[in-house]
Amino acid sequence: MAKSLYDDFVAVHYTSFRNTHLTASFFAWHRYYLATFEQKLRTECAYKGALPYWEWGLDINDPAASPVFDGSETSLGSDGAFIPHDGLRLRQPFSNNLIVLEPGSGGGCVKSGPFSKMVVHIGPAALAQYGTDKPFNVTDPLEDLPRCLKRDLNKHVAAKYCSFRNTTNLITQQKTIETFAPLLQGDDRFFPNTLGVHGGGHFIIGGDPGADGLIAPGDPAFWVHQAQVDRVYWIWQNLDFANRQGVFGTFSLQDNPKSPNGSVDDLIDLTPLTRPVKIKDLMNTVGGTPLCYMYE
Repeated sequence: MAKSLYDDFVAVHYTSFRNTHLTASFFAWHRYYLATFEQKLRTECAYKGALPYWEWGLDINDPAASPVFDGSETSLGSDGAFIPHDGLRLRQPFSNNLIVLEPGSGGGCVKSGPFSKMVVHIGPAALAQYGTDKPFNVTDPLEDLPRCLKRDLNKHVAAKYCSFRNTTNLITQQKTIETFAPLLQGDDRFFPNTLGVHGGGHFIIGGDPGADGLIAPGDPAFWVHQAQVDRVYWIWQNLDFANRQGVFGTFSLQDNPKSPNGSVDDLIDLTPLTRPVKIKDLMNTVGGTPLCYMYE
């Protein structure tokens, strides 16, 4: 049960996951989700700024030294306390391929800085575990299970999946949504044995709930990571905007179960956070309603 408006955001991500990941709605859903979160920061929390993005490429050599994770008062808190552990073993859903990650530099509770005292309430729902490909969950992930925020920053994942080379090649070499979307998301139906920059960014953060895709927004670092995903998409769109306003896929994760192809006339529904809108109304970030932003 949600303890706060923040937990409501996590719960909506959890309940929507299978219809919004590796689906036609991935980009539009997350774009609207980010914009709604930013709006709530302003209307409910008196926040005056914009939602920042995290440029992964700047931090691939040492994520723990990044201004995002260095534990300073302007960061999002530090790495987790170091606990010796094996790497994660991630089983890809379509191909059944196994991706083995090298261990990160943390694993325990966030040591210092903002959010070091944060209490995570929702989940686990599909938490990747060290040394096994079997995720961990609880009977009802929406029940309250208070615990510390854990991180396991991983420079190996950063260098392999989220370098400037990764993003540049993605943006410049993928000319259609039919290849751009699967590669960015690491959809193993089309690009096996990769996490893509989207999955890579999640596993740079790691920990609990960062390594639990269904409830990853429970770590505040989710928002700057997902804003960077949106920024990469935004740059790609604007290189050929007239031809890059479509969608690719259905509305079930990797089309399982089989479902109709999505279209830009389909709705993005974030109830109870905000009102539903059509995908086509989320393609232009400077259209005025419901979006009005650009990236610098």
